Formats: sequence, structure tokens, C-alpha cells
Amino acid sequence: MYPNQKIAAPFGDVYFVNTPYLDKVSDRLYNEERQRKLQEEKDAKILDDEFAKNMAGIRDADVPELAKAYGDWKIANKFLIKNKSATPEQQLEVLRKKADMYKIISESKAFRDQEKAYGADIIKNNKKYKKDAGVGMTGILRTPVSKMRGQDVFTPLRYEGNLTNFADLLKKSQGIAKDITEEREDNPNGLETRVTRGKRFNNAKEYADILLGGVADRQADDDFVRTYGDISPESFELTKQHYDLMMQDPVIARRFGNPEPFREPKSEAEKTAQYMGMVYALQNTPTVKSTIEPNWQGRFKAKNAEWAKRNRITFGQSMAKIAANKEAGKPLESVGYLSDEVAAEVGEVASLPPVVANKLSLDPNVEYTIVYEDKVDPERMMLIKGGKKDNYGFIRGGVPGIDIQQPNGKVRKAYIVNTGTGDWIGEDAQPISRERVRDEYINKVSPTKFKAQIGTKASENTNKKKTYNSKTGKFE
Repeated sequence: MYPNQKIAAPFGDVYFVNTPYLDKVSDRLYNEERQRKLQEEKDAKILDDEFAKNMAGIRDADVPELAKAYGDWKIANKFLIKNKSATPEQQLEVLRKKADMYKIISESKAFRDQEKAYGADIIKNNKKYKKDAGVGMTGILRTPVSKMRGQDVFTPLRYEGNLTNFADLLKKSQGIAKDITEEREDNPNGLETRVTRGKRFNNAKEYADILLGGVADRQADDDFVRTYGDISPESFELTKQHYDLMMQDPVIARRFGNPEPFREPKSEAEKTAQYMGMVYALQNTPTVKSTIEPNWQGRFKAKNAEWAKRNRITFGQSMAKIAANKEAGKPLESVGYLSDEVAAEVGEVASLPPVVANKLSLDPNVEYTIVYEDKVDPERMMLIKGGKKDNYGFIRGGVPGIDIQQPNGKVRKAYIVNTGTGDWIGEDAQPISRERVRDEYINKVSPTKFKAQIGTKASENTNKKKTYNSKTGKFE
């Protein structure tokens, strides 16, 4: 195409004319526009990079608000760049939007540091905070910082102090004093018995169970753990070792009522209750007191052994003579042994009920002579048992009889005749000496009727009071 060349066209002739100056102007404007867009893109990238850099320390909950603030500022900033004739108010508005954006960034970063510090402290020192502090912290993490301005959102997470009074519960956990099972141990001499009696309060298991039952609601459970649950693992294990060692002693375990062992604790409250129960048991072992009491059964056996050596034949002779007198029609009392005579007169030969035989350490399969008190007249019964008649005619004192239940359910008082010595056996195996009965009978009925043989009880001064010698096992 040549300059000034005419070109025919339907709408008229067209001429191609060279415009070198206009072309230069057009190229310059195009390049300037292109450079301006490149600069805008560069500035926008710088802003985006700066925004992305600041986003690294922003809380997740603040991202939506920050993104909106950044978008508002970016649009306003672009308008300001394009509009060279922007008013001061428009320029201030852009600056305000930028300030709002950076306020969100600074507040979010500062609040994030607080969240991290409180979160770590809740994990490390959880007893300083409420039981649901973790739930509260989760709510804070999900809330934009703009909605928490001017609020103290962390203090409410802290534990406010004990709101439960545990005084009554602790007192109840101790329980009331109760008797421990009586312990009886015969001395080697068989004549005395060491009897141990005592009191105990609740054992560790009872104490812990009552405590745990009393802190069932949430507030009490929380207060209980925070008030008493500051127990190191070392303290808990050491206390458990001492407690287990103590309970290995069967005597102590029995005095505590043989409590069941603790299970593995399933909560802080249960662990705390177990610890407090063990400490209480270690500090409050059952109080006991031992006394030495007569072993009537042992003394009876010892005396019978001694009399068996000296009077077995005499008792046999006495019974033989009673039988002979009865056959000859002579008075039964002529032998002088009143207890023998009464036994021969009203005694019943039978085996003892097992419960009675076991109590007296006698063989339930052996037959004994049993004398029921209701078959003996009061005068002779009073003399035999060693009692005295009161103003109303009732016999008081002396050796009481043994309770023997009859087939019809009735309980009757009775005495057992020792087949070896002839002595009678009363309640708690207390002996009734046939020689003592004979002496008192002779002195009361007719001191001159019977001859006192030298070396017999009848020849001794029956007014002299005899005492029991625990070393020899004799009444002296």
C-alpha cells in the first residue's frame, strides 16, 4: 500500500495516509497503560504476599473477618491509585480500612499467644481450672477476637474454690465404734485364758465407699478432687504398700472385719477416696485390750485329773455302796456323798446334745449322768450348787446349771456328773466338788454321824476359805 493511494469502496473512496506522529503517541499511551497494569499487578502481588505472610499467625476463627477487611482495603486502595483527584476523606477511608485490617491481625496474634499459654497451663495444672475448662477453651478458639473485645474470657475457666462442705461426710465415713470379734487364747498352763476385746471404726474400704457415694454430683466430685486429690503417684503407691503390708497380718485384717481389697481406681475421685481410706486405716487401727480370765474348763480338767488320781476308786466305791444300800433298802444318804446320792436318785443316763457337749469339750457320743435341777428339792439343790436362799425362798448364787433344750423346745437347767471323779459340771464347765458337798452336808446335817478319816476333806477345817493356786492347779 502506497501513501495517498486511493482505494475504491462501496461507501466511497478510501485513501491510505501516513501518520507517524499519531502512531508514536498511540504506542506511547499503550506502553504507559501496559506499564501501569504491570505495576498494579506488582503492587497487588506485594499486598497479597504481605497478607499471606501475616496470615501465618492468625487464629482460624479470625480468618473470615480478616479476609473481608483485606478485600475492602484492597478495593479502596485500587480506587485511590486510579483516582488521582481523590478527596482527603476518601484517602482517610482507605487508611481506616487498612488500620482495621491490621488491628484484626495484631489482636488475633496476641490472643493466639494467650490461648496457647492458657491451653498449656490447663493441661499442666488442671486442678487450677474447672472440670469443663477444656470445653470452655474450645468455645474461645471458635470465637472471632472482635466478638471478645473488652471481655475477660479466661478467668471464668479457673476453679472458683470449694463450694461443698465435706465435714459431715468425713465424719460419716469414719463410722461409729463397733465391737471387734472377741479373741480367746488359752495360756499354756490351761488354767487361764487371754481374752482380747476391742473397738474399731470403719475400715479403709468402708471409709472410701462412703466418701465416694457422698460426692456423686458433679460439683461435689470436682470440689472433692480439688480439695483432697493433690496426691502424687509416689505418695499413693507408698501408702498402698504400707496398707497392703499391714493387711497381710491376719489378726489385723480380722480386727478390721476382713475388708475386700481395693479395685483399680476408675476416676480421680475414686483414687482420692481410696487414698484417704488407706491413710485413715493406717492411723486408726482397732483399739484392743487383753485381760487374763479364769479358764473354768481348763481348771475343771486340771482338778479332775488330780482327783482322778486320788478319788476315782472312792467315787466308784460310793456308787457301789449306794447301789447296795438301795438293794438292801437302806437310806441313800448313809454314804455321806450327797451329790452322789442325788445323782443316783434322779439322774438320767443319756448322751448330751452336740452343742452342749462341744461347749464343755465332752464327747457327744458318750452317755453321761444328767441331773435336772427341777427334779431336786430346793434344800439339797442349794447345798450342792453352793447357793443361799433369799427372803422369798429362792436360791441365789452358787454354780448355775447348764441350759439343755428338750425335744419339746423347753430349756431346763441341768448338771453333768463326771464319770471319773463324781464332780458335777455346771455352766461354763464350772465344777461342783463332791468332796465340798460332802463336807458341807456333814457339817450341816450331823457332824457326828460320819467318821472323819484322816487325810480326807471331811477331816479338814471346813470353815477355812480355799483359794485357787494357778501354778499348781489346786484349791489351797
